[in-house]
Amino acid sequence: MKILIISSLYGVSGGGAGIITHHLSHGLSALGNQVAVITTGTGYDCSVSEEEAVSVYRFNPRNIYLFEEKDFHPAWQKVLWQILDVYNFPSGKMIQQILKRESPDIIHIHKMRGFSGAVWLVAAQMFPGRVIQTCHDYESMSPDGLLRGSIGKMALRQQWPVRGYQLLRSKLSAGVSTVTAPSVHTLKRIKDSGLFPFAHSKVVANTHGWSQDNLRSLHQKANNTSQGNIHFLFLGRLEREKGIIELCEAFLQTFKLHSTMHLTVAGWGTLDSALQEKYGKFTNISLLGAVDGKTKENVLARADVVVVPSLVEEVFGLVTIEAFAMGKPVIASNVGGIPELVRHGETGWLVEAGNVRMLAEQLMAVTRMEPFLLAKISQNCKEHSYKFSLERILMEYLDIYHQMIK
Repeated sequence: MKILIISSLYGVSGGGAGIITHHLSHGLSALGNQVAVITTGTGYDCSVSEEEAVSVYRFNPRNIYLFEEKDFHPAWQKVLWQILDVYNFPSGKMIQQILKRESPDIIHIHKMRGFSGAVWLVAAQMFPGRVIQTCHDYESMSPDGLLRGSIGKMALRQQWPVRGYQLLRSKLSAGVSTVTAPSVHTLKRIKDSGLFPFAHSKVVANTHGWSQDNLRSLHQKANNTSQGNIHFLFLGRLEREKGIIELCEAFLQTFKLHSTMHLTVAGWGTLDSALQEKYGKFTNISLLGAVDGKTKENVLARADVVVVPSLVEEVFGLVTIEAFAMGKPVIASNVGGIPELVRHGETGWLVEAGNVRMLAEQLMAVTRMEPFLLAKISQNCKEHSYKFSLERILMEYLDIYHQMIK
C-alpha cells in the first residue's frame, strides 16, 4: 500500500505528535508499505530526502513566521498568523504538486497547522474517500490547540468569533473520510464542534513506539527502584500549561517532610530560565534540559514515579504510556483524555489539575507506600503497556486504511 502522511510536526523535535508520526511512518514502512511524509522545513522551496526507506518532503508554508516559533511572538502576530492559516494558498498548491507526484492510496493527515485547511480540501478533491485525519490536539476546532484562556472557552462554548472559525473549518474538512483521536474525550469534543461532518470516527490510541518483543525485553530487566528514596520525574515541555510550576511547588512542600525525595525535570521550553533561577538551587531538584533517545530511556528507568501535572485538556499523554512501558506509575491531572489511561490506584493516581495541596499530598502518599504495593502497581503498568505496542496500533490503522480502499 502507498501511504502519504502529512504532519507539520515530525520527529523528536516535534514533541508528542512529531514522535508518534515518526513511529507510524517507519513502522508502516517496515511492514512493506511505501511511505512518504510531508512536513515543514525552513525553506519555501520543497526538498525531498530518503530517511530509512521513507521519503520526506519538507517546505515552509508561507506565513509571517515558522510554525515552530509560535510561542515566541506577540499576540497581534499570532492573530495574523491564524488568519493566514485558515486557507494557505501557496501551501495548498505545494501539497497538490506532491500528491500528484506520489499518487498515494491513502492520505493520513496528523498535524495540519501551518499547512492550513487547504490540506483537507486539496487531498479530498484529488483522492475522495481516501483521506483520514488523526487529531493530536484541538487545533481543528480552535485557534488555540490546547483550549487555553478565553479563546479556548469560546471554542468549547461555540461562541463567536471562534464559532466562525469552526464553521470555516467544518466546510474545509467535509471531504475527510475518517477521523480518529487517541481518546474518547478528544474525539467527542471535536465532533461536537461540527468538524468532519461526514467522516466515520474511531478512537485509536497513540503508541509509545516499542514492539511487544521490545517490551518483553524491557520488562525482563530488574527495576531500578530506589532504596529508601523516591525519585519523581517530570518529562515534557517546560510551559505554563504543563503544570511544571505547580509540581515544583508541591514537591518543595513535601520535601520539607521527607528529605530523601528527589525530583528530576527533563524537557525544554519558555520556562527553562525561570525554573533554573527559582529551583536550580535545591539539591533535590535536578533540571536536565531536553532528553531523547537512549538518554530519555535511562532517565525513565531511574525514576520511580512519573508526574504529568497538566493544567489543560491533554488529548492523551505520550509520556504516560512511555512510563507504563518502563513499569513506572504515573501521578496525573484528572483532565482531558488522561483518565482514560491512568487507572487510579492501579496504574497511578489522579489529582485535581492545578491543586498544589492535593498534588503534594499524593507525592507524600507515594513516599509512604509499602514497597510491595509500589511493585504491584509497577507490574500493572507493564501489563497495560502492551495495549500501546507499535504493531497493535499499526494494525488498527491498517485496518482503517483497508476499509477505506475497498
